[in-house]
Formats: sequence, C-alpha cells, structure tokens
Amino acid sequence: MLILAAPGRVATVGSSTLNSYVDDDDSTQKRRSAFLAAGLAGLERVDRADAERVTRDAGMDMGGSTRWTQAIDHAASRGDEASVALLAAFGMQGDNWQRMTPRHLYHIVSALRSVGLDAEARMIAAEAVARV
Repeated sequence: MLILAAPGRVATVGSSTLNSYVDDDDSTQKRRSAFLAAGLAGLERVDRADAERVTRDAGMDMGGSTRWTQAIDHAASRGDEASVALLAAFGMQGDNWQRMTPRHLYHIVSALRSVGLDAEARMIAAEAVARV
C-alpha cells in the first residue's frame, strides 16, 4: 500500500517481493494481489510481465483490449486529461469494488498517470487494494 501511495519516482517492486505479498494474501481468489499488481503496473512500479502473471494466476486478466481500453489509452496518448478522467469514471461504475477488474484498474491508473494526474492514479490504486 505504501509503494502505491508514495509520490514521485520510487524503486520498482521486484518479483520476489510481489510473490511474497501474493503468498500472504488471504483475499478471495487473491483478488487483492491482482489489484496490487495491476496498480503497480499502471504506475510503472513493477514489471508488467510480473503483474500479468499475478493477475492470470488469480484467474483474472490484465491484458487484452476492449473498446473502452482503446478509448482511454488513446485519450492518454493525446494528453487529453478531461477524456481520461471521464473514461476512468465510466470504467469504475459499479455498485462495489468487486465489479472492478485488474484490466480496468491498470488502464485507469496508467492513463491518469500519463496525463499528469499522478495523485489520483495512486489514490485509486490504493483504494482498490484496500477495498477488496
């Protein structure tokens, strides 16, 4: 949680550290670990391949593409902060955090970070881990 919330550039999380967290995770289907990995990957604080492995092992997917992921990634690549914020809100719709997926979390955090909304990206990543 601290590495997600820390501002500025921080050292990346190694695969052994991530594996230790996964081993100690008692959440249903290791959902907390999948969100941690997706959030860290979106913040570029863990190797994306390690994050994809953790989410895959949890029975979820961080990769793949949908119309929504393409839209938020494209808005981020244009530096369109307003569209990223709107698409992030759209991607977070649901009645609880169980409706969130690692794929959505990764793209939301990554897009927010890339348009300069780092604090918001870190907050959403930490909140997702805390809520499951």
